[in-house]
Amino acid sequence: MSMGVLEAFVGEMTVSELCGKTGRSVDELLAFCTGSQRPARPPATPQGAKKKKASRKRANSLDRVGLEERVMKLLGRKGKGRGGRELADALGVPVPKVRGTLKRLAAAKRVRFAGETRARRYWAT
Repeated sequence: MSMGVLEAFVGEMTVSELCGKTGRSVDELLAFCTGSQRPARPPATPQGAKKKKASRKRANSLDRVGLEERVMKLLGRKGKGRGGRELADALGVPVPKVRGTLKRLAAAKRVRFAGETRARRYWAT
């Protein structure tokens, strides 16, 4: 490849843009330019390549029971009630998981609630 063709291809491109267009890491480009061996790291995935979807695992029943009991323990304390986000923060669990638990507990009549959406508060019955 002649130098003029390479300069026309690269132009005013930054190193990160060149890496993105070629699908190579900076280490690989440096190894190519210096003529040394390829780096030990595996090649970087091109920016346009799709990543494998993470498989979702269904929470087993022991996790659910444990989470329900932890939620009930927090709600059992007397007070003004607690919101879903407040419970999630206290338990260190994602909000959607807490919401699902609260729906199951409300359906089982173990929890009562008042309010709409974000203003909703829960109490143990």
